[in-house]
Amino acid sequence: MKRIFLSILIAQLSIIASAQNGQPADMLLDSALAKAKKENKSVFIISTASWCPPCNELKKILHDKEIQPLMDKHYVFLYLYTAERGKKMKNNNPGALYIIEKYEGYTSGVPYWFVVNAAGEKLADSYNGGEVTEAMLKKFITYRDSEEKVKDFTGILEKTSRLTGNEIKLISGRIKTLVGL
Repeated sequence: MKRIFLSILIAQLSIIASAQNGQPADMLLDSALAKAKKENKSVFIISTASWCPPCNELKKILHDKEIQPLMDKHYVFLYLYTAERGKKMKNNNPGALYIIEKYEGYTSGVPYWFVVNAAGEKLADSYNGGEVTEAMLKKFITYRDSEEKVKDFTGILEKTSRLTGNEIKLISGRIKTLVGL
C-alpha cells in the first residue's frame, strides 16, 4: 500500500513539476530531456492553454487513472503554456512559442503535441507526420472525437514507446470510453 501511495505521489509531483506556468520553456525542456535520458524515456510535449476545451480533454485523457501509469512508464510529460490570455497571460512559458515553432507546430494553435527522444529529436506529432495544410487542419478539427483520431494517437504511441499491444488496446479502449465513442 505504501508503495502504491509513493508511486502516485511521485507521479503527481512530476506532473506539477512539468506544468510550471510562467517558467522559461527552455529550462523546462532541458530538465525534461535530462530526466528522459536518465530514465530511458521520450518526452511528450504539449502546447496548451487553461481555457482550451480540447487541451483540457487531452489532459483528462493523459491523466486518467488507467492511462497515466502506462504513459508514465514511457514518457516524461512537459506542458508548455503558449496561449493564455488576459490576466493569465503571465502564465505563458517564455520561449515556448520558439520551441513549438522549432518542432513545426507554429500553425496549429492549441493543443499541439509532439514527442521527442532524449536527444531532442522529434519522433512524431499530433499531425501524425502529415504535411500541415489548410485541409489537414480542417480534418484535425472535424475528426476530433473519432475512431480515426484514436487510431492515429495509439499508432504514435506504438511508434514512440515500448508499450505492448495489450497496453495499446487498453489505452485505445479507455480513450473511446472517455470521449464517448
